[in-house]
Amino acid sequence: MVTVPPWSLVRLAVCHCELGEIKQAQDVLAKVKAHYAGLRLDEIVDTEVDFYVDPAVCSRYRAILQRVDRQE
Repeated sequence: MVTVPPWSLVRLAVCHCELGEIKQAQDVLAKVKAHYAGLRLDEIVDTEVDFYVDPAVCSRYRAILQRVDRQE
């Protein structure tokens, strides 16, 4: 079975949210949070999407994930 890297799960959660698929985004975010038990969303974003040159991308991802997390 193929293992999906955590950064892909972060992007998948963001995509689900942007498509209005909140339940799916919450499910994926739960997997991400389980993988990074004990870390805050800010720390997860800093760890997994730090390869973007534009800091606005990380800020947007962080805001989307926080919105999904609050809806749980």
